Amino acid sequence: MKHVSKLLWLFLCLFSLWLPGCQKEARSTDENKLSLSNLNAPSITAVGSIGSLTENQVARCAAQTFSLCTGGNANSASIGNLKVESGSDGKVYLTFTTTGTNYITGIKLYAGDGTNIPVNGGGNVLTNSFPFKYTVASSNTYAIVLSDLTGTITLAAHVETANTGAWADGCTGTRINSGNGNWATKFTYTIQPCVVAEPVLLCSMSQGYWFDNGGHSWPSGSVVVGGKTYTQAEGVAIWNAYSKNLILGFTQVAALKLSGTAYNSDAQLNQAVTTIETWLTSQSKLTATAVPEMPKNVSDAAGFIVDWINTHHCN
Repeated sequence: MKHVSKLLWLFLCLFSLWLPGCQKEARSTDENKLSLSNLNAPSITAVGSIGSLTENQVARCAAQTFSLCTGGNANSASIGNLKVESGSDGKVYLTFTTTGTNYITGIKLYAGDGTNIPVNGGGNVLTNSFPFKYTVASSNTYAIVLSDLTGTITLAAHVETANTGAWADGCTGTRINSGNGNWATKFTYTIQPCVVAEPVLLCSMSQGYWFDNGGHSWPSGSVVVGGKTYTQAEGVAIWNAYSKNLILGFTQVAALKLSGTAYNSDAQLNQAVTTIETWLTSQSKLTATAVPEMPKNVSDAAGFIVDWINTHHCN
């Protein structure tokens, strides 16, 4: 009986020593679960290359670049950068780029509310619990597109290479664990609206289209050439009254403007227009009874526009 009592007493002592440690581990596990609750992860697309996904109608703006750094200490070094951009489609575009032989082999990413970054009970980040984890086939660049996010978001991005790991904004960024835990950083980005630029029109209808036989209807009924406004009736009257070569500078510039041609996006074409308009600005307004002779430089500029329109005629 005494032997049984001693065994029972020994068992109770051992159980009492084990119990606190068991409770501590369970509490830590519960804390991990709490830190992962309400994780509002965005929709994420891994595309490898931004160019392979976006089309001409998607504009990107508000670009910010963050260094990919191996650690926040005296031996830290940048191995590349992460560029974050807003898209006109409401998405967020991330492009990771590394230098030299620091080929990307993996990426772990969190994006969303800054209070929901996965951490353990001690505040250390849990990269394996990040909503996006991807293995990369050894490349110096990789792109990710995020959807369903608005306003200011928090991002934490860890890049893995064959030899090291790096955090975005990791050299001087904000630590996820503000204490003395492991080194991991986060940063914020404000999503901006982007406007799709209107396509540049680099073609033109001919002078004959706008002037010959009365011409097609002018878009606004008039055109400004050399600082002077000409109605369609005035322009057609000048066309009908004079030799086509004599009025070539006026009619060619008018044709470009009436066609809505973005002539200022072509340096040579813009120079030809400037040459003609500078000369016309120094002259009185042209009329059906008064058209001065063009000097050679103006005539050459007009000839250049003729050739340009012939090779850039709008369909």
